[in-house]
Amino acid sequence: GVSNSNELWTCRKHSGETIRYFTKVFVEAGSFWAKHLSIVSPFPAIYGGKTHERFTVDMVSRVQLADRGIPVPKLIAYDTVEKVMVTEFLDGMTVDSILEKLAEREALAANDEAVIRQSAIGLAKAHKAGFSLIDTQPVNCIWVPVEQKVYFTDLEFCSQQDKRSWDVGFFLCYLAARLPETILKTVRHLFLDSYRQERQIDQREIDETSRELLE
Repeated sequence: GVSNSNELWTCRKHSGETIRYFTKVFVEAGSFWAKHLSIVSPFPAIYGGKTHERFTVDMVSRVQLADRGIPVPKLIAYDTVEKVMVTEFLDGMTVDSILEKLAEREALAANDEAVIRQSAIGLAKAHKAGFSLIDTQPVNCIWVPVEQKVYFTDLEFCSQQDKRSWDVGFFLCYLAARLPETILKTVRHLFLDSYRQERQIDQREIDETSRELLE
């Protein structure tokens, strides 16, 4: 990754069982990127520009969101000195990869609808709990078919500032970048309609965010 070293660890328990974990090693280069992102783009200026701050925010937010029933990978272990965080490994696929396949077909399948709906519902639940995730791009969302859930994986910019319109606009911007016009309107409507099942939305602010990002 640009901000961190993301690794897959395969381990063996004392019982002989093999288990996999996702490991995130926070690096200094990512802090440089985080510090300057709001200067060169519409990305909001938020707390967490330093490596230890990004690490702490990601780890603490992960526990807080999980306690509120928001789908995030479970925290397994961490090292505050080396800035290493170990979470459960999710057997699924990124929402971004699903959007790519959807764009090729130019038609919604039943599974695609579930992915879009759960992305919206999960985000709305996080917002109702008082959190803004900030980095809501679909590559940071994992669809786990056996659970019929979308997990939010990248939480190092998570904030209790009200950046909820940004979260929604950022996700919608990626829909516009990924999908052809033939299905974009349908998918966008599906996302917003699903979000509104959990929480009302400021459409004007979201549209403005999307326009800024597309430009």
